[in-house]
Amino acid sequence: MTQDTTVPKLVTVIITTSPTPSAPSTELVSAVIKSFEEHCHALTLCNVIVVFDTFDQIVPTARLKKGQVTPQQAAYFDEYKKNVKELILTKYRHFGAKFTQRRVTAEYGSPNPQNTVEYTISQTSDKKVTFIEPSRRLGFGLAVRSALRVTQTPFVWVQQHDWALVADLPMEPLVQIMKAYDSHLETPIKYICLAAIPHYLERVFPSRLAMLRGDFIEDKIGQRARAQMKEGLFTKWATWLYYPDDGKQLCLKHLQGRTWAGAERQADRAAMWRERNEAERAAQDDG
Repeated sequence: MTQDTTVPKLVTVIITTSPTPSAPSTELVSAVIKSFEEHCHALTLCNVIVVFDTFDQIVPTARLKKGQVTPQQAAYFDEYKKNVKELILTKYRHFGAKFTQRRVTAEYGSPNPQNTVEYTISQTSDKKVTFIEPSRRLGFGLAVRSALRVTQTPFVWVQQHDWALVADLPMEPLVQIMKAYDSHLETPIKYICLAAIPHYLERVFPSRLAMLRGDFIEDKIGQRARAQMKEGLFTKWATWLYYPDDGKQLCLKHLQGRTWAGAERQADRAAMWRERNEAERAAQDDG
């Protein structure tokens, strides 16, 4: 069997996105999907879940990691979600598909009624495409957990909206390694840019206290993992990386989603600075 027929049966793509300076343009997500098409076509054939995390506050100066956006970014968010949905439905060949909807609750922290976030799950009848839209900001950690809970394949590819592939990825043999070693008692391989659903849920989200609203997995769980590794619990947390050419081959590129304003706005900004610098030089020459 080829990669394009094997991988989609075993892997679901989870894309997390949120307000960004480039909205309502879909440049970031488009770049990610284009990188799939160029370097790992099988990822465009998998089931896909997109989580549209929202914001907490509208402020003069954005702090996106804390859920704080400018008035303009807040105003563009609904249009951005619409544009991303159209992009996903087109690229994953489901444009015009009918959706079913249901409301679900994400719990976190102590068992207090206030420690919940309602979100909507919109899903095509064949469950090929799923959109998750929370009523309040979840943060990356709870966004991933919400997607994992509706995933039906054994493995997931978790994709943030501003990381693109820049090298070919042999997904099919990596998935086969995952299948072969998932239950190995001594050296279980739990993820190679992919993760087994039970591993994610048991290690990262063992209880509602494990991840609070707004938490990032790498900030919260990474510290816990390092601390336990220092105590000798390496097998529990061992991370297996696809590491071609002894790490000399770059596989991913960060697109700087928190600062990238989109090609048109970036060009306008560059032109503005050129004009300002030229005006300053002219003033100095006249002086």
